[in-house]
Amino acid sequence: VYDNGVLIEGMTCTLLRDGIIHGVDTSNVNGHATITIDPQFTSPGLAQLLISGYNCLTTSFDVVISPSGGPYIIYQDHMLDDTLGGNSNGLADFGESIFLTVALANAGTADALNVEANLSPGDLHLLVTDYFGEYGTITAGTVSAPENEFAFTVNDSVPDQHVVDFTLDITGNSKENWAGSFSIVLQAPVLESGNMIIDDAATGNGNGFLDPGETATLSFGVLNTGHSNDQQYGDKDFVFSKIHDISSGVILFLFFRERTNIEIKQARSETVQ
Repeated sequence: VYDNGVLIEGMTCTLLRDGIIHGVDTSNVNGHATITIDPQFTSPGLAQLLISGYNCLTTSFDVVISPSGGPYIIYQDHMLDDTLGGNSNGLADFGESIFLTVALANAGTADALNVEANLSPGDLHLLVTDYFGEYGTITAGTVSAPENEFAFTVNDSVPDQHVVDFTLDITGNSKENWAGSFSIVLQAPVLESGNMIIDDAATGNGNGFLDPGETATLSFGVLNTGHSNDQQYGDKDFVFSKIHDISSGVILFLFFRERTNIEIKQARSETVQ
């Protein structure tokens, strides 16, 4: 155990998996800790090595538990490419078509031959358009990440910050079978209307209210509290473009993107919602 090149004595090193402690030791003057594994691991996978001590933050490291012999493929990392089908920010935004690179690592002691992977999301908010990836040979102790091997499209109506869980079914030449999983957060705008502004200065009395016989411009700002830009409307204001000729005192508002004037044909004392 060390920090900025300085060996640290007295740090507690705990090996943990699924809430079960499999061994604990304390680092010596040379920063070394020897953990005796008890109980033994009964299946391969990931465990966590927790390093803790006085007056410091606990740090966690993933530890791969692999078989004593043969290859063992695990999920390592992933990267999104929305350059062609999105806004090139490397995130999964609503309505985008995205390429996906998935890195697989061989944590075993032998090479894995003819490695292939099938991707499935199990989620209705996106469509996987390329779910099959070929990795070939992954030698022991190395990582393979064929660029843009998978692809998917995000729905237009996805909720902001929706989490999609992906699973990988990974196979090798000798009928080995491994599994991996990872998650991707989907981004979308969340639009909220701001305050309405009544502009009757040019053709009315300029008091900021809708009076009978006036022609006025009504506008209100739109606030995006989501995590993606609204690609359809951008930063434009929504404005009221037309009010129907009314005799009942009921006003109908239509939303358009262009700013135009409206004419008040008749007004009554009811509160306009």
